[in-house]
Formats: sequence, structure tokens, C-alpha cells
Amino acid sequence: MDLPFSLTREQEAALESAQEGLVLLTGMAGSGKTTAAIHHLLNLIQGGVSADQVLILVPQRTLAEPYFTTVKSPGFPQGPLPTIVTIGGIARRLIALFWPLVTEACDFSKKENPPVFLTLETAQYYLAETADQVIDSSSYFTSLRIRRNRIYSQVLDNLNKAALVGFPLDQMADRLTSAWNGESGHTAIFYQAQDIAVKFRQYCYQNNLLDYSLQMEIFHTFLSKQAEVQQFLKDSYTHLIYDNLEEDAPASHDLVESWLPQFLTSMFIMDENAGYRTFLGADPVSANRFIPFCRNKIQFQTSLQSSARVQQFSKTLSDCIYRRTPEINSQVTEAFSLENFRLAPESTEAAAIEICRLVESGVQPQDIAVLTPILNDTTRFTLSTALGNLGIRSRSYRPSRPLNAEPAATCLLTLARLAHPEWKLAVNTYELRSALMTAIEGMDMVRAGILSDIVLHKKQDVYELGSFDTIKDPFRLEQITYTLGERYEQLRAWIYTSRQSESEVLDVFLSRLFGEVLSQPGFGFHLHYGNAAICARLIESIQKFRRVVSVAGTFSGKDISLEYVDMVNKGVLAAQYLEMDQDKDENAVLIAPAYTFLMANQPVSFQFWLDTGSSAWSERLEQPLTHPYVLSRNWKAGEKWTHENELAISQETLNRLVAGLAARCRQKIYLYSSGISEQGQEQTSLFLRALQRLNRHTYQYLEGNIV
Repeated sequence: MDLPFSLTREQEAALESAQEGLVLLTGMAGSGKTTAAIHHLLNLIQGGVSADQVLILVPQRTLAEPYFTTVKSPGFPQGPLPTIVTIGGIARRLIALFWPLVTEACDFSKKENPPVFLTLETAQYYLAETADQVIDSSSYFTSLRIRRNRIYSQVLDNLNKAALVGFPLDQMADRLTSAWNGESGHTAIFYQAQDIAVKFRQYCYQNNLLDYSLQMEIFHTFLSKQAEVQQFLKDSYTHLIYDNLEEDAPASHDLVESWLPQFLTSMFIMDENAGYRTFLGADPVSANRFIPFCRNKIQFQTSLQSSARVQQFSKTLSDCIYRRTPEINSQVTEAFSLENFRLAPESTEAAAIEICRLVESGVQPQDIAVLTPILNDTTRFTLSTALGNLGIRSRSYRPSRPLNAEPAATCLLTLARLAHPEWKLAVNTYELRSALMTAIEGMDMVRAGILSDIVLHKKQDVYELGSFDTIKDPFRLEQITYTLGERYEQLRAWIYTSRQSESEVLDVFLSRLFGEVLSQPGFGFHLHYGNAAICARLIESIQKFRRVVSVAGTFSGKDISLEYVDMVNKGVLAAQYLEMDQDKDENAVLIAPAYTFLMANQPVSFQFWLDTGSSAWSERLEQPLTHPYVLSRNWKAGEKWTHENELAISQETLNRLVAGLAARCRQKIYLYSSGISEQGQEQTSLFLRALQRLNRHTYQYLEGNIV
């Protein structure tokens, strides 16, 4: 298989060194390291190595996209395929394969039953069941004013940190307490969170449930050390490619280090100024352990994605972040544009106008990305609407967005509640209005509200939908219009026909609802690929939930579909997906959170950074039950977390973020800030101060160069 470009000097050196054993490739993102690894893979296969003898490790599946693209291409050699997987993926496969060994050594109650691997969603579901009982009976977390789903996610995060960093679960509270530098009463919630985590772990052992943390703990502390497993790995893989290892956790590094002697060749790939997944346990410091093992170290110094002027801008902005005097030149001034506005909507509108100008000049929409620290509903709606009014398509992606915040998902589940009166779940006019707006093309808020008020009524604890044909008021008929009324009546008739049919599981019901009604012309999912993608994800989420709870045998006397709907309404099930939308090849402007864009690793020519005055660019999320930097091997036990630590981490985080974004930009970065946040507060963030410093020195440079 010949790739359609020539190799750089560094890539040729990497391929030559890879034949000699262990080689380390370092450099900025987009400098060609992964391309060199792909050539190394092809060289191995062409040299007689069976592809299934090659193990390709990545910390997250999105980072494996170049390898998947290569092996799926028509020119890839026929025969077996390499294993492209995360450490978590290996752990799951080997636990399933060597389950009898696991049950002999671990305290699972149902040793004769197979393991039940939990997804993120089902782990949240079972944790919620455990936590709710403890919280209600013991009055836990009374000092906190956060939603319970946030408590669940932080407890799971602590479980994962214990497994990925490598410390006993019963030490978690002590570690957090020893670093706490605030009010003494707050430390009690660390022990409460630990108590819930321990009880959840006990519940998992009683029911053969394995969440991600338990999978990693079992694999790291026990299974990987067994002679049978070591021999299996030795027989299975003889060559290793470990990409983006700086984004992986210390426990993963421990495992790979122990496997090194079995590999004939090993290629390690590290991005400089990375470590974006630190909040998920990534540890670039731990990754450095592999440097002494590698006799050959190749540094990639030239970016193949980012222009020299954008890189110069990145270095200049780094100086401003760390309060150093920046060097301004013509390259820097050409690489960025900074505009300040008083209010956020003004900056969003200005960004849309500039994007329109770029598209009119010949730039493809798919070569433009709009990035924010946190993509909220207001920004997404405002920007996508503004771009749509200008005739420009856009797509957005927010992997952490819960299902109950997606209009398409809430529409489907609201219609499901109306079609299943036996659930006895209430539906109000607001929910029906939102559902009709999404389900019926052309149904605006006013018409949907009028129709909902007229047709929705309750009859003996069952919520009924009245017929459009019964509306006699000519004024209301004129307001709603007969066209929209006919579409509503078609949807209503389908729901009542479904009521009379034999009961079916929720994912099958939604598949029929989508295929028979909502995807048809005149309805809201027709040619609306975003809604269709959400529908597909919702159905997949339900299927996974149903499979897990059915196999686990923990679900007695309950309607699985009803339980799923209830959990979504509570915000417990988030349906998080790591992969970009299936329409990622669509020619549309991408609107996404900055970190999501980084982990997708797809460069663009132009980037727009919105809300640069927000503190979310540099400050970590407030998580009262956990702390990613304290729960780390790099934190010295007994030290207090101070303001100086927070500032240093904020500067490092911001510097890594802007360097990573710049490395994925070919031509120019547009920055927009607003003096007043969406909450009505004055912006005074670390990023805003750095941009003000950059702006001041840029003005002085331009003023000094005016002829």
C-alpha cells in the first residue's frame, strides 16, 4: 500500500530506527509522527509479519482514527488485521477470556455466572440505585447544593482515579482530606463519597458487575500478572505501536512497561505540550518513563498542519500567559485577529459574519471550526441560527450533553410516554409543545403551544391527545393551519394505533416511530441528520441498557423501558459518545468545545475562539467530591492545595490548550471576547488578561511600524 505523499526526513529516520527495537517519536501535534507509525505498520506487514501480531494502543478511540482509516482502505494488504485498542479494551477482552481465573481470586458472589461489563450509562444507573439508598437514609451531602447526577459522576470519577493511578479505594478520602485547604467541615463529604464508592463496589461483586474501574483494577493488580495471561499476550503480539501515550494513565503505563520484553519492536509516540485528559487520569509525567528505554529518539520539529505564523502566534501567546515580554512581528499579526465586544451575542454575530465572508471567498465550511470552552445551548443555537440565515450549514458536537437536554431525544421519549399509558407518567403542555415543535416540520412555538393547550387532557390518570378534527374555533384553526393539523393528526393516529398493538421494547418502538412517521416528508426528522443521529444514539443507548440489566439479573418486577425513561428524566443516563458525529464528512462548520476538538484531532484552516474572557479556558471544573491533581501520583501526600498551585495549573492548562489548538490550525485564528458574561458579570479571566497583554504589545508594534 503506497501512501500518496513523500516522507519527511524525520519520518524516514523513524522508520529506520524502528527496525532496531525501541524508538520514541516526539514533537508537536501534526508533525507526522502517526504517519510514520502507519508506514512502520505497513513495512512490518510487507516484511512478512502477520498483521494480527501488531498491537496498536491508544488512550481513546478517537485518536485511533488514522489507523482505522488505513486498515479499512482498499490498498491495505489482505489477511488478518492489527489489534487497535485501548488498555481498557484489552482488559475487558482478557477478563472475559480468563473469567475462571478471576473468580478464583476475586470475591464475586456468582462465580458460575459470566461477567457483566457496564457501560458508562449502566454504571451510573447502578451507582444511582446504591447511592440513593445511602444518601436518603444517612443524610449524606446535606452541605452540597448540586444535582445528584453530578454526585454520581464524581463518585465514579474517584473510582476510576483509584484504579488508573493505582491506590486502594479506602485511601481516597484520606488523600483528598490531607490536601484540603478550606473549611474543615467540608472534609466529611470526602468520606461520604468514599462510603458510597465502597458500597457500590460491594454491589458489583455481589452481582458480577464490572464497571470500568473494577475492570482496570482486576486487570492491573491481578490478571495481568498471571502466567497464562502473560503467555497469551506473548503468543498474540510481537510488535507494539503506542500512540499518544501522554494521554494515558499511570496504570496503563505500568502494564505496557511490564510487557516490553515480549515485543521485537516497540514504537512510542508522544505529543509535546499535551496531556489534555489530565482530568480523566492522563499523566504525561508518567509517560516519560519510557524515554530511558528507547535508544533511538526522533524529534519531529516541523508541523505539517500548522503554518509558521500560527506557530509564532502560539509562542507569543504563551509568553503572555506566563507574563513574559512577547516578541511581536509581522507573522504574529497576520496569524490572529482579536475583537472585543461588550456583550456575548455581539461577538457571536460578528463571528458568523466573518465566517460568511470566508465562505464567500472560497473557503469550504468544513475547513472552519468554532470553539468555546463550554458549548452551552445559547451559544450553539445563536451561532447555528445566524449561520443558517446566511446560508451556511453547521454541525455541533457535545459528548457530555445529557439525553434529557437534547430536543430530539426528549421529543421521542415524550411521544413514547403518550403511547404507553400503563407507565402512568405525566406529560405537561410544555413537554408536548416542545415535542410537536421537533416532530412536525414547520410547527413553531406559538402554534405548538396553542395546539398543546387544546388537545392535551387527563382522563382517569391517563394523558390523552384530542383529535385536531374536534377543534371548531375558526380562529384557532386558522392560527394552527390545516397543513400542520393534518401532520399532527397523522402522528396522533400512529400513537393510538401503537397503544392497541402488542407491547414492544422501547428501542423497537422508537425505531418504528422514526421509520414510519418522523423520518417521512413533513416531519421534523426528515432530512434533519442531527435529529436522526440523536435518534440512533438513543436507540443504541436503550439496547445497551436493556442487554446489561437483563444479563445481570438485577431487574425483577420492573418494566425495563419505563425504568430507562425514568432514569433519563432524572439526568442519570447521559448517553456519552466519544466519536464525532456520523456526518463528520458533511461540508459544514464545526461548533464544538475546545477539548472535544483537540481529541478529535482533525485540523482546519480557520479557527474561531469564542468567549475568550471565560475562566473555563483555564480553570478546572468545580468538583467538590474529587480533585484530579491531588488524586495523582505526582502529588506529594500531606501537602495542601493552595492558590499558588491553582494558578500554576491554570497557566499550564491554558498554555497546553492554546498550543494544541494552534497546532491544528493551518492559516488563522479569530478571537472574540466580551466584557460582560452571559450571566451579566464582568469578565476578568486569566485568558482575557493574557489577550489584553498581547493586544497591547501588538498595538505598540504596529504603531512603531507605521510609515
